[in-house]
Amino acid sequence: MSAEQIYNAQFLKTIQTLTSEGQPLEIEEMEIKGISYPVFRQMPSFLRDIYEAAYEHNDRDFMVYGQERLSYRQALDKAKQLAWALRQDYKIKTGDRIAIACRNYPEWCITYLAVTSIGAIIVPLNSWWKTEELEYAVRDSDPSLIFLDSERAEYLSPYMDSSGLSGVIIRGKADDFPGAVEWDDLLKYRPADTWPSCNSSIDDPATLFYTSGSTGSPKGVLSSARAVMTCLMTWAMMGVANKLVDGKSLEDKDTHLGTLVSLPLFHITGCNSLFLLSLLQGRKIVFIDKWDVTHAMQLIEEEKLTHFVGVPTMTYELLNTPNRDEFNLSSLEDIGGGGAARPADHVQRLKDSFGVDNVGIGYGMTETNALGTLIGKDNYLRRPASVGQANTPIVEIKIVDDHDMSLSVNQPGEICIKSASNMQAYWNNQKATDATLKDGWLYTGDIGYLDEDGFLFISDRKKELIISGGENISPFEIETAILKVDGVLDVCVFSLPDERMGEVVGALVRVSKLIHSADAILSALDLKIAHFKLPKSIYIQTDPLPVLGTGKADKKTIQHNCRSLYLKEKISC
Repeated sequence: MSAEQIYNAQFLKTIQTLTSEGQPLEIEEMEIKGISYPVFRQMPSFLRDIYEAAYEHNDRDFMVYGQERLSYRQALDKAKQLAWALRQDYKIKTGDRIAIACRNYPEWCITYLAVTSIGAIIVPLNSWWKTEELEYAVRDSDPSLIFLDSERAEYLSPYMDSSGLSGVIIRGKADDFPGAVEWDDLLKYRPADTWPSCNSSIDDPATLFYTSGSTGSPKGVLSSARAVMTCLMTWAMMGVANKLVDGKSLEDKDTHLGTLVSLPLFHITGCNSLFLLSLLQGRKIVFIDKWDVTHAMQLIEEEKLTHFVGVPTMTYELLNTPNRDEFNLSSLEDIGGGGAARPADHVQRLKDSFGVDNVGIGYGMTETNALGTLIGKDNYLRRPASVGQANTPIVEIKIVDDHDMSLSVNQPGEICIKSASNMQAYWNNQKATDATLKDGWLYTGDIGYLDEDGFLFISDRKKELIISGGENISPFEIETAILKVDGVLDVCVFSLPDERMGEVVGALVRVSKLIHSADAILSALDLKIAHFKLPKSIYIQTDPLPVLGTGKADKKTIQHNCRSLYLKEKISC
C-alpha cells in the first residue's frame, strides 16, 4: 500500500472507533419524519448547550474587530442579555423569525446566538443586496423584528415605515429611523447570568438562509437545530480523527488557533465553518471589513492566525499578490476553501508557497448546511480536481441519471446527498421542496461522478447558475431585471470565463435604439440588484436574438458568440 492508502485506511479506522458504541461520538440510526438517518447519539438537546459549553474558554479572545476584542465570556454574556431583551421587549417565542442584515460585525454573531438560544429562527439576509432584493426577502420571511446597520436601514426604511416592522440599529443612530432602537440601548440592564427559558426541540427550525436559485428570486432554506449541530459535530469529528492519525494527543489544548472571517456570515460557510465551528473549538475569529488581500495578510501576521478559509478568488489573490513576502504568514497551518473548485495548479502552489500542514476544499451547499465532502493533504495534491469524499458515516452520496437510477463509478449524473444536516424545506415553496428533497436525499442540481475510491468530481451544472467569486447568481433574475429597463426588448444572460473570479456575468441585450448604451442599462440596475450580480460585459444589438425551434433564446449559440468576442477583447487589452 502507498503512504496515501495507509493514511486513508488509518483515518477510516479512526472514524469507526470514534463513532462506535459507548464513545462520545457514537452513531446510531434514528428515524426523523419517517426517514432513517445516522445521527450522533449524544447530540446536545439545544443549540444553546453548545453555546454554554463555550464558557470553558472564558477569557480567551473570541472576536476581534479592529481595536475591539471580546472574550468568550463577554460575547456569551451579551448574547444572554440580548436574548432577554428579545423575550421581554418583543415577546419573541419559539418559531418566530428574526432577520439580520448587516456587515460582518461581532453583533451579527451575538444576534445569531441570542435568537437561536430561545428557539426563534434567525434569518440572515445578504448585506450586498439592494432595496428590491432586501424587500423581497423580508416580505417572504415575514420577521417579527430585524437587526440592521445604517446602510441596510436606508434601503429598508420605506418598507419598515409602511409595514410597521420594528428594527434594531447596529453601530448606528436610530434617530433617523422612526420606531427603531439602538443595539447598545437594548442590552442595558439585562441579566447575563442565565438564558431565558426555551421550549423548542432539536428538530424545530433554527435558521432560514436565503440562496440564489436558477429560477429567479432567492429561496429561503429552512433548517433545524439538529441539522446545524450535525454539521458542526461532523466537522469536529473529522478534525479529531485527523489529529489522532497525525499522532497528536487530544490532551493538547489548541489555545493558539485563530481564523479570519473572510467570508460573509450571511453565507452558510461563513456562518457554520468560520463562526460556529470556531465557537465549538475555542478558536479566535478576526473580522475584516471587506476582502482586501493586503489587509488580510496584515491581520494573519498580527493575530498569528492559523486557519484561512476562502473562495478560490481569495486564494488566487494570496498566491499572486506581489507584496506577499512583506508579511510573515508562517502561523498558517490550514488553507481551506469552498464555493467553487480551485484551478488544479493552485493546489500544489498553495502548499509550496505557504508551507502549511493542509490545503483542502469541501463541497456542500446552503441546503446541506455546508456539509457534504472534504478533501485535503496528499489526497488533494494527487486529486486537485476532486472535492473529496463523503463525510462518512453521517453523509451518503449517490449519483443518479435522469430516471433516478443510481450510476456506477466514473459515470456522470446528478449528485445527491443524504444526511441529518439537510434542510427541512424551502420556505413558502412546496413545489421546489418536492423537486429537491426525495426520501431524505437532496438533489443538488450539480453533475458529477464518483471514482473507484469514492472521491467526488464535479463536471457540470444541471441548474443554470453562474458562480462568480463563490457567489451563486441566477441568470433568470438578471434577465428579469434587465427586461424592466426602458427600451430593452429581449435579453439573454450567461457566464463568461474569468481567471480571478472563475466566472462573471455577461448579457446580450436587444434594444429599440442603439443609443441605449451598456452604461445606461447598468445605471438603471444600480438600486435593483447587488453589484456582484451586474453584468461585466453587455453586448447590444437591435436585431432579434437567435432562438431555438421552441421560440426560446438559443443560449448556447449566444454564449459561444459572446465568449469569442469577450476573449478577443481581453487579448487586445
